[in-house]
Amino acid sequence: MRIVIIDDQKLNIAILEASLRGEPGLQIIGFDQPEAAVAWIKAERPDLVFVDYDMPGMDGLQVVAALRSDTNLDEMPVVMVSGVEMRD
Repeated sequence: MRIVIIDDQKLNIAILEASLRGEPGLQIIGFDQPEAAVAWIKAERPDLVFVDYDMPGMDGLQVVAALRSDTNLDEMPVVMVSGVEMRD
């Protein structure tokens, strides 16, 4: 199974990747540039996408819209994620 993680923060990609890494047979591909991720996804058609909601430039909703506009990807499972930095 191929899973794509899209997040502008590389640390968030690493955290999600680490939480999924224990499952056998997974190939995890991380992108911190949403535009590059969309192009790769359209070419490679992975099994599942995790996308950050709040990113500069192309946000998560725009990523989902770009994927849904492709009839080959309109049923691909996409999980929207979001993280909030806690400050004192």
